[in-house]
Amino acid sequence: MRQLNDRDKFVIVTPYFGGISSAPRQTELSNVTRYFVETYKNLKPLSSQFIVSVSNDNDYETVKELGFDVEILYVKDIDPIFLPANTARIIQQRDFSEKFVYYTEADQLLYAKDIHRILDTLELDKNAYIVPQRFCQIPNEVIPRRRARYKDRNEDDDSRYVEFDGVDKEGDNKYCIECAPWALSTNESRKWAQTCKWAFMPGSYN
Repeated sequence: MRQLNDRDKFVIVTPYFGGISSAPRQTELSNVTRYFVETYKNLKPLSSQFIVSVSNDNDYETVKELGFDVEILYVKDIDPIFLPANTARIIQQRDFSEKFVYYTEADQLLYAKDIHRILDTLELDKNAYIVPQRFCQIPNEVIPRRRARYKDRNEDDDSRYVEFDGVDKEGDNKYCIECAPWALSTNESRKWAQTCKWAFMPGSYN
C-alpha cells in the first residue's frame, strides 16, 4: 500500500475490548491484543490521529502499556456491546481538521491497491463513503466443500479465492473474498482452525 503524505492522512478510530460480553466474539481472547498490535502497525502510517476507545480499566491499561501513539478514549459505565455505537457518537461530536475518519475494528487490517484513488473518490463525491471488503485465509482443502455448500453465492467463481501474502499466512492457503463461515460445521475443521495462529483473523481488501 502506497504511503500518504501528512496532508492526506486521516483520523483512525477503533474500539478495543479484550473480555467477554453478551455478544459472541470470533477472536479468541488470547489473540485480541496481538491482532490489535497488527492492526495498529498496519494503519498507523495512514493516520494523523489514532483513537482507541475502551470501556473498562483492564483494557485501558492494556492499550496504555503497549506504548503506542494513540489517544485512549475511555467510555465508562456502559455494557461493552455498546462501545462501538458510543464511540461513533462521541467521535461525531468532535471537531477534526482532517477531511476523513476511518472507523474500523481492532482486528481488521486494511489492504488498498491505490489509497490515493480512494481518497480522490471521496473528494469528488462528498456523499460517498468507503466500505472495505472483508476476506479471510482459507485452507485449500476446504474450498471444494465450501463451493458445494454455498453454490447459490457464486462460490464456483475462482475470482473469489485469491493469492495473497497476508499476516500469518500458512503454506499456500488462499484468501476468500467474503465473510461467510468456511469451517462447514464439522468438529474436525473447528478443532483444526483453533490450532492455527491466524484462526478467524480477517483482513480487508479493496
